[in-house]
This record gives sequence, C-alpha cells and structure tokens, in this order.
Amino acid sequence: MAKNITNPPLQPVQQSTNLLEEIGSEVSRENAPLLEFITQHGGKIAGFVAIFLLVAAITGVWKWYKQKDETQFLDEKTKIELTLEGQERISALKALQAKAPDRLKTILSLTVGEYASELKDYAAAEKAYSEAALNDADGNIAPLAQLAQASCLLRQDKNAEALKLLQDLEKRLPTPTPMHYRQMLADAALRSGNETLAKDTLTAMIKESDPDEAAYFERVLAQISSPQEDSSTKNTKSTTDTPK
Repeated sequence: MAKNITNPPLQPVQQSTNLLEEIGSEVSRENAPLLEFITQHGGKIAGFVAIFLLVAAITGVWKWYKQKDETQFLDEKTKIELTLEGQERISALKALQAKAPDRLKTILSLTVGEYASELKDYAAAEKAYSEAALNDADGNIAPLAQLAQASCLLRQDKNAEALKLLQDLEKRLPTPTPMHYRQMLADAALRSGNETLAKDTLTAMIKESDPDEAAYFERVLAQISSPQEDSSTKNTKSTTDTPK
C-alpha cells in the first residue's frame, strides 16, 4: 500500500534517510546492497544532486546564450547577402567569419566559396572551400566542400592537384561512388594526361548510366581512344560538359 509521506522542509536529508529505512524492509534481497549504499551516503548524494542540478541549470543557460549568439551571426549573414553585392559582399562575409563561433565558420566558408564562384574568382572560391573542408574535417560537409574545391582547381587548370584531391577523397565517399564524382575524376585524369584512369572511369560510367548519358560518355571515350585525335585536344576535352 502506498504511504503518504510529508517531507519537513528543514530536514530533507534526514527525512530521505528515514524513508529509505522504511523502504528497506520491503525491497528484494538483490537490491539491498544498492539501497544500503544510498542509505549510508544519503547526505553526500543529496549534495551531488544539488550540484548536478546547478550544473544542468548553468549548461542550459550557456546553450541558450550560444544559440542566441549564433542566431545573431546568422542574421548578420543574411543581412550581408541581401544588402551587399560582388566583392563587397564577400569581404563582409569574410570579416564576419573571422569573429564567428567555430560551428558557423564552415557555413560562412561555403557561402564565400559560392559567391566567389559566381564572380569567377576561382582562386578565392577554392580557398574558401578548402577552409570549409578543414573546419569540418570529420563531418559530412567536408567531402562536398572538397568536390567544390576540385571543381575550382580544374577551372584554374590545376589539373594534377584536382586529380590528387579527388583520388584522396574517394575513400570517404559511399560505394558505388556518385556519378558526379566519377565524371570529375575522369575529367581531371584526362586533363592530367592519365588516359588509362580516364578510360577506366568512363567505361564504368557507361555501364551505369541511362542511354543518353551512356551515348555521350561513349563518344568521349571514342575520342580519347582514337589514334588520329590531336594530343592537345585530348588534354583539354572535358567530360563534365552537359551531354548534347
């Protein structure tokens, strides 16, 4: 039968101990050691609970403060995007990134990379995407940032760097690797003069593509394999063009 117990306001620990002693006569034998420990150390446990509640309260306030702080930065980011343009917008975003919390630096780096790409400032975009990948080294954003970085490298004709980055990235991607990744890999390999890798990649893509895309990749593969193809053309042909 349940017992109605009123706790005296000035003696919580003593009341808790008395209550535990009453419960002790009713608990099973296997639970007795734990109950005995709680009974003997009731005062300390009460103190620990008080400390825990204090820490929880401080943690809650800290999380609220951090969320509020991050919201202010995101609001400022939105304001910059809506009111500024071109290089002035990029400069303002970089200044905001420099003082932003670590959790927001990745977002701001990606944003800078996007706007720099729009201005065709691929060197600045590459740097921004590289920073995003480093800030999120163990996260899910890093591979996407590195793909964007590789694209910027190719647009600057830094083909060997792009190929190495893509090859290093492969182990972090799901299996089978996304078609967009393999398309970039074939492009980088071809631009870098690694025709074997380009052909192998295109052959695998042909087998897994729909008929229209497969036909396009077959044409590219045929051009690479043709002995009459001028070498300068082979080194500049891009497999990332939209299929006709």
